[in-house]
Amino acid sequence: MASKTKFFRVAVEGATVDGREIKREWLTQMAKHYDPKLYGARVNVEHIKGWAPLSANNPFGAYGDVIALKAAEIEDGPLKGKMALYAQIDPTDELVALSKKRQKLFTSIEINPDFADIGEAYLVGLAATDDPASLGTEALQFAAKRSNNLYTPACETAIEFEGAAETAGLKEWVKGLFARNRENDDERFADVREALERVATHAHHTGREVATLSTAVTSVTGAAADAKKRADEAFAAVEALTEKLSNTDNGAPQRPPSTGSTGELVTDC
Repeated sequence: MASKTKFFRVAVEGATVDGREIKREWLTQMAKHYDPKLYGARVNVEHIKGWAPLSANNPFGAYGDVIALKAAEIEDGPLKGKMALYAQIDPTDELVALSKKRQKLFTSIEINPDFADIGEAYLVGLAATDDPASLGTEALQFAAKRSNNLYTPACETAIEFEGAAETAGLKEWVKGLFARNRENDDERFADVREALERVATHAHHTGREVATLSTAVTSVTGAAADAKKRADEAFAAVEALTEKLSNTDNGAPQRPPSTGSTGELVTDC
C-alpha cells in the first residue's frame, strides 16, 4: 500500500495555453475550502472517470485521493511571485507503478469556480497526464460549463469490522488533537490532559466489557466442568452396578450331586 506523498505543485495562476486565465483567488479559495469530508477529489487518468473499478481491462478507474491542499507564492525562478496550488495525495500502487515507468508524470486540476453553496472555487478532480497544459485547459473549460450544476457532498462508504470503529475513532481524535497549533505550554498541557482523560475513559469501558466477557466465559467453563463431573459419576455408578450383578447368585435351585447309582430298583427276596 502506497503512503501519502509530499506536497507538490499542481497549478499556477496566470494565462493558459488558449489565453484564458487561472485566477489567483481560485487557488487560495481551493486551499482554504478543501476538505475530503465535504467532497473528496479523486485522482484519475486524463480526466476520464471510469464507471467500473480499476482493473487490467479498465485503466480508467481511480488512482488515489487528494487528501490536502495548500496555496503559496513561488519564491524563485521565472514564476517568482505567482500564486501556486500544492496538493498532497494518497496514491494507489498502480499510480506509483506508472510513475516509475515515467508515464503520466504531470498533473492537471479540475476546478469548479462556484462550488455548491460555498460560492467559491473548489477542487473536484486531479488527473495524471502526459500533457498538463492542454488538459488543464480542457478541464477548466468543462468545469466552467458545469458551474451552475447542483452538487451534493460526497458520502464515503467505509468497510469496517465490528469492534474496530470505536478504537479507530479514538486514534484519529487523539492524532487530530496533537496536530493543532498551540500558542503556549498551558494549551498544549491542556490538550495532553484531555487526551489522557479520553483514553482512560475508553480503557475503562473496554475493561468492563472484557470483565463481563471473562465472567461469562468462567460461568460457561464451570457449568461444563460440573456436567463432566456428573457424567463421570454416573458412568462410574453404572460400572459398579455391572460388576456387582456379574458376581451375584441368581437364587435358582441347584441339582443334587450325582451318587454314581445306575438308578435301577433292587428287591430282597
